[in-house]
Amino acid sequence: MKIIYSSISDIELTYEDLVSLISAGITDGDYNFGIDYDPKHYEALPKELRSKDDCLEDKIAKILLSGGKVRVTDYDAEGVKYEGANLKAKVLTDKESVRYYVDLDAIKSGLINAANGTTLDYGGEAKYLKEAFEAFCQDEEESLFDAEYAMALWQAILFNEVVYG
Repeated sequence: MKIIYSSISDIELTYEDLVSLISAGITDGDYNFGIDYDPKHYEALPKELRSKDDCLEDKIAKILLSGGKVRVTDYDAEGVKYEGANLKAKVLTDKESVRYYVDLDAIKSGLINAANGTTLDYGGEAKYLKEAFEAFCQDEEESLFDAEYAMALWQAILFNEVVYG
């Protein structure tokens, strides 16, 4: 079903939504970003939420849904922190990579900005982000959601703009 709306102010994300967004945009290919977590946050989850079969995406989705933060690293940042999404960030010791600290609210905020076209726009990126969000919201069988759309949505989450074309 195609999403039709004028604007959205809130979004509910499921475990499956998060796993899809993480895998399509970060872990399933050779992209600009990496994602990880503090193992203490995963171990602090209730025992019934943890499984020895959990992969990275599972662990991160569970941490986020439980109110925790994860770390997303921009390996191609060249030492530049983007402030558009108002996330805590730091340049890493290699002086090139930048790590952003992301929670579920930051992900929701970035997706809402993408959906509403309220990201920074330097030449059509806002329209592309809206398309990416709509693809993300479609049923899996009908969806055109792919790695490029997912990567664009991660940029909306981290930067509130598309930096990498």
